[in-house]
Amino acid sequence: MNRFFSIGLAVGLVLHSPFAWAELAKDPNCDELLQFSRRWIDTDERLAADAFGTPLYSITNDDLDRIGKTIHQCETNATGHDEKVLFDQGIKALPKLRAARDHAVKSYAAFAKESAKAEMRLTAIAAAIDKLPATQQSRAQLADLRNEAASINFRVNEQRSAAVGRNEKSDEFPPFRQVTIAALRKESEIEDGLRQSRQAEAEASVTAQSTSFAKLNIADEVADKSIFLENPGGGGQRWLTLRQFVSLVMSKTGSDSVAFHKGSTNAGEEGGTIIDLMPPHGTSASFLFQSDGDTLVVKRLGQGGKRHDLNTPDDRSEANDLLQHAVESRK
Repeated sequence: MNRFFSIGLAVGLVLHSPFAWAELAKDPNCDELLQFSRRWIDTDERLAADAFGTPLYSITNDDLDRIGKTIHQCETNATGHDEKVLFDQGIKALPKLRAARDHAVKSYAAFAKESAKAEMRLTAIAAAIDKLPATQQSRAQLADLRNEAASINFRVNEQRSAAVGRNEKSDEFPPFRQVTIAALRKESEIEDGLRQSRQAEAEASVTAQSTSFAKLNIADEVADKSIFLENPGGGGQRWLTLRQFVSLVMSKTGSDSVAFHKGSTNAGEEGGTIIDLMPPHGTSASFLFQSDGDTLVVKRLGQGGKRHDLNTPDDRSEANDLLQHAVESRK
C-alpha cells in the first residue's frame, strides 16, 4: 500500500471517528485490528489518543501484549496483500505505541503531581483573598493574587493537555474557579465599602461646606438630584447628589475652586447646569448637567479650553473618570 495513502487514511480516520480502544483491548479481532493498524500508522502521540478514544496513559501492558499476539495471528491468516501489509505495519508500530504510552504515563504523573501542588496553592490564595480587608488599599494585593492564580491555572492546563491528549475536554481547574469566585466576592465587598465610605464623607462635606455651597445659589431642586453616571455600553448608576459632589470637591480643593452658572449644550439643549472645577493644582474641568427626572446627566465636557458634547462611549468614560477623580483629589 502506498505510504501517502496510508498517511491520508490514518489521518482521515483519526479526525472523524474515535476508535473503541476499550473494546479492542478486551476482545481483539482481526477486523478491528485492521482498523487499528490504519489508525495508528504515521500518527503522532496526540492524534493517537484521539484515534483510540482514550488517553494513552490508560493503555496497559496487558492490552498491548494481547493486541500484539492477536495481530500476529491475523497477519498469518490474512489472504489479501493489502491486509498483510497493514497488519505488518501495525506490528511494526506497536513499539512506537508502547513508547508513546510510556511517555504519556510520565506526563500524566507530572500533571497529577503539579495539579496537587496547584490545588494547595490555589486554595491558599482563595483563603488569602477572603481575608483581605474590603478597602481600596486591598486592590493591588487582590490583583497580584489573581494574576498568580491565573498563571498557575495556565500551567496546569498546559500540563493536562500534554498528559491526556486532545480527545478530553480541558475544563477550568476547579480550585481556580474558587479563586475567581472569591475575587469577585471581594471586589463587590470593596465596592460596597467604598460607596458607604464615600457617602459618609460626602454627608460630612455637605455639613462642613454648607455656607460655601449656599453662595453658589444652586436651586435646591437641582442640588439634591443624583448625578447619573452613564455606562459607555448603556445603562448606568446613580452616584452622588450634585450638592454632595460640589461639597466634596470644596472640601478637597478649597471652597473657591468651584463655580456655577447656567448654559446649553452645543446641540442647543437649554436649561443646563454648568459646574466649573478650578483646583489650585491639577487640570480644570467643566461639566454641563441636564436634568432627567430626578437625576442629572453630563451632556457636555470642557477641558483645556475646549468643550464638546458627549456623543460617544469614550466621551462618557472620560466624563465619568474626571468626575470621580475630582472627589479623590487633595489640596
